[in-house]
Amino acid sequence: MSSRRAYLALALAAAVTSLPSGCAERHDKSSPPCVCRPDDALSPELMSMLAVARAHHHRADLLLQRRPPQLARAIDAVRAILALKLDRRYAEAEEVRLDATARLAKLQARSGDLAGALRTVRQQLKVPARQSFYLANLHAVHGELLQQQVDRLRKSGDGVTAKETARRAMRAFETSIAINERLLRELQRSPRGAARPPAEHGTGGQR
Repeated sequence: MSSRRAYLALALAAAVTSLPSGCAERHDKSSPPCVCRPDDALSPELMSMLAVARAHHHRADLLLQRRPPQLARAIDAVRAILALKLDRRYAEAEEVRLDATARLAKLQARSGDLAGALRTVRQQLKVPARQSFYLANLHAVHGELLQQQVDRLRKSGDGVTAKETARRAMRAFETSIAINERLLRELQRSPRGAARPPAEHGTGGQR
């Protein structure tokens, strides 16, 4: 099982058993209001959406394993996750959206649509989000895409724009590092802190 599917499986299990104490711990002032009440867990609707998201990731995996890979259909499968009404008041829903956005951008770049990939990432980064591995990873993916843009600009002879784009890539990576370092400090200070299972990031960011 991939680490992405493992995370979604754990999120579903947590949705069945979690109580709102975890919601309070995850919530910060920049986050939208928490919807948890003292006597309820995550909603059945959200649980179903997490299951649907996991299934779409499975579909994308299988489509990419075909020979030749069915890249366009895999992109559609990941887009279907982003089409879900994932309520960002829930950390699990927000993380699924961030993760799917990063994967979609990677697939778009792989298909040759680097401009579209950058738009996908930038649109999501405009949305306020909790500090998390998934947000840090999206900034890192942004940096990777900008690196690809730098290579294209240099090959076309546009050294001035390439240099400015390289600076933007550096800022994206620095933001990713800063978020993860902040999270690590918080986890190390809290005896109860535990990092969520990371999305797949061994080859090319998410996927």
